Amino acid sequence: MKDINELLFLFRPDSAEEESIRKITDFIFEKILSYCRDNNIDAEPVLVGSVAKGTNLKDGDIDVFVRFDRKYARAKMEKWGLSIGHIVLRDGKEKYAEHPYVTGFMNEKKVDIVPCYRMDQGEKKLSSVDRTPLHTEYVKSKLNLEGKDEVRKLKLFMKYIGVYGADARISGFSGYICELLIINMGDFHRTIEAFAAMRGKLVIGDPENTDSFDSPAIVIDPTDKTRNAAAAISVENLSRMKFCSRLYLNGRLPEYNQYNGQRKDTKDRGTNLSIFRIKKPDIMDDILYPQVMRFKNAIWEIMERNDLRPVSWEVCVKDHIDVVIESENKAVPALKIHQGPPVDEPSSLDFYNKWMNMEISRGPYILGDRIYVDLIRQQKSIDDVVREGLKNVNIGKNIDDQKEAMEIFDPYDTGKDSCALDLFLSKFIFQAHPPEKTSRNTRSS
Repeated sequence: MKDINELLFLFRPDSAEEESIRKITDFIFEKILSYCRDNNIDAEPVLVGSVAKGTNLKDGDIDVFVRFDRKYARAKMEKWGLSIGHIVLRDGKEKYAEHPYVTGFMNEKKVDIVPCYRMDQGEKKLSSVDRTPLHTEYVKSKLNLEGKDEVRKLKLFMKYIGVYGADARISGFSGYICELLIINMGDFHRTIEAFAAMRGKLVIGDPENTDSFDSPAIVIDPTDKTRNAAAAISVENLSRMKFCSRLYLNGRLPEYNQYNGQRKDTKDRGTNLSIFRIKKPDIMDDILYPQVMRFKNAIWEIMERNDLRPVSWEVCVKDHIDVVIESENKAVPALKIHQGPPVDEPSSLDFYNKWMNMEISRGPYILGDRIYVDLIRQQKSIDDVVREGLKNVNIGKNIDDQKEAMEIFDPYDTGKDSCALDLFLSKFIFQAHPPEKTSRNTRSS
């Protein structure tokens, strides 16, 4: 890995970008204030996110929230929010998180216009995005210029090892968490040292509050003591952050291209690879990815239930939704050893009576302290088993209607490729890659 200060130099916004951002935000604010005056709407724009806090990297998004008075009904607030968004961003597109919002580009900068309600410290939120301006105010009050650069270093490190981003696609560390880590730990190096020495959970906050959360990472939001700001972080990404911090301190974190794209064949493992492909709907990642994981989990459980013995998986969403599952068996085994109760249990006699006169392969018989029968069943392919099993499972409202058109194939038999297969075959302790812009589909700082 390059020296972190070199990366900071490469990815810190220069004065020209900062001036461009200022001009864009001035224009946006003027448009919003003019609309609100003309329509007698009690609302005002506020710049939020990393650009507002001064912790942004090059080519960061510009997030402008429109704060409405709490007297307005939600439907009216959202309607006005979309109208304002389209006035500001003529070619903007509507997207839907907790509130609908408008996203687009202005002078090649990605801009989001998001409606929310005004919220003061300690006041009850009406929606989760309402607290975002409070995050901005808190971070600005706690970080000086040096601290902001320390946050940038931490973001670059996390991007490098692939754990940056709180959206459902990544389940990693948000920009706000990076800021809270630096505020609590002091600087980049001490934060890395803390992760390298960490055992178990990441916990920051009052023990009285942290004890109420059951997550691998717990960081109490200083603007809302009832919220775990780190709830999105998966145990895998926390583990990756710990381990890569140790590699970094030992000078052993590899260059980004050292393992990139290095595929290892699986044929010598004596297993079967199946790819399950369905059409990708045009929805936000935070809505799509939980359904993708439900799709994967449903297939996994069906294969387990039918003794196909799945052992590993990978998921990729690009042009399609691809799930690759490695299994020990390519078809349902003809033989199933069915375990009965211990012979000491009265139910063992019921088991005997049930199976004694049925057509089975062998038994009933006793092995150790239990009674068993060997059953012969029809051999079914993975294709048949999964299609049949998914009929009675809802894998998500946006993708469930794609089940019948699902494509199932063995990449070795068909020669078809898949991004999920690429990820599976290049599996490593982490997928090292150079820091680059991470798309954000979540609206919480």
